[in-house]
Amino acid sequence: MSKDLFSEAILQFRVTIGAEDSPALFAALWSIKAPRRRVSRFRDLAIKGLLLEQFGAHAVGLNAGGRQAGAGGPVSSSNNTKTSSMSVSEQLSWGDDGA
Repeated sequence: MSKDLFSEAILQFRVTIGAEDSPALFAALWSIKAPRRRVSRFRDLAIKGLLLEQFGAHAVGLNAGGRQAGAGGPVSSSNNTKTSSMSVSEQLSWGDDGA
């Protein structure tokens, strides 16, 4: 396919995400009150999921334990205690106003 074809292409669709179907995804997106930020976060997650599917964990910066790799290498469990006990929505720092 030509690169020019994709420069003008736009996909638009409606997505329904149920709390029972995907509780973690639902909670992460529900916690974001601003619709544009919610859509942006959804796009980010879709891109990371596609990269993970195509290229594996190293493409999205995950170490063997499934944790985000830091600049200095994989995150150890000893310095990841705070985030591992938090829910996904608590780990997202979108601010108090939801914007």
